[in-house]
Amino acid sequence: MHVSIIVPVGKATVSSIVSPFKILSGINQYLIESGQRETPFFDIDLVGIKEVTSFYDGMFSVRPSKMIDQVNKTDLIIITTIMGDIDAELDNNKLFIPWIRKMYLENKAELASICVGSFLLAKSGLVDGKSCSTHWAFADLFREMFPQVNLMPHQIVTEDSGIYTSGGAYSGLNRILHLIQKYCGKTVVNWASKMFEIEIDRKSQSPFIIFQSQRNHEDILIRKVQDFIEENYQKPVNWMIWQRSLI
Repeated sequence: MHVSIIVPVGKATVSSIVSPFKILSGINQYLIESGQRETPFFDIDLVGIKEVTSFYDGMFSVRPSKMIDQVNKTDLIIITTIMGDIDAELDNNKLFIPWIRKMYLENKAELASICVGSFLLAKSGLVDGKSCSTHWAFADLFREMFPQVNLMPHQIVTEDSGIYTSGGAYSGLNRILHLIQKYCGKTVVNWASKMFEIEIDRKSQSPFIIFQSQRNHEDILIRKVQDFIEENYQKPVNWMIWQRSLI
């Protein structure tokens, strides 16, 4: 199975490139050493639009194994995380979009985005009318830019028509486990979960959402409730006292 891990240009998160490469490579090693296969299951390429891409002010560099024009057939494209000025980074990486569309529409490749990589995925138009997740902190911007997408920001992983997305940051690891279970089965994904110490049952981003991001509204009563909770969260709540405090 051929896997293409995108190496974006501009600002990006290196861990979103390294982690799927490391985990899928680990699965290959496990399958061979356990006698389940003689050859690697995943044929992995780092796919880019530049020969070398530097990140974090040149502290890290990634050299893609192939350019997009060298990949005419792939089974899975992992769309890694962009960061910074989203509009600028979408423009920096616009050459990926027709390639992603062609691989999905003509060659039946599956797509999997990590965190804010969902913006590059959504820019392709391939998730219009489909379910999609992204980092909870970027949910409002995502809705503004892509109102035609069924955004599900509380979900760690979504799956719709061969397109997989994940929530913020390292929740992409759960998306990788989801794919490993699909391609390799329950026994292999259980091994991966234990070996890489990834909680396999995480489903929601809700516990990680910072409450302050939910205060951008004009409902005065709700704001009072929010203020009361924040000021009194360590105390037992007497409903009658609460009600009077809101009047």
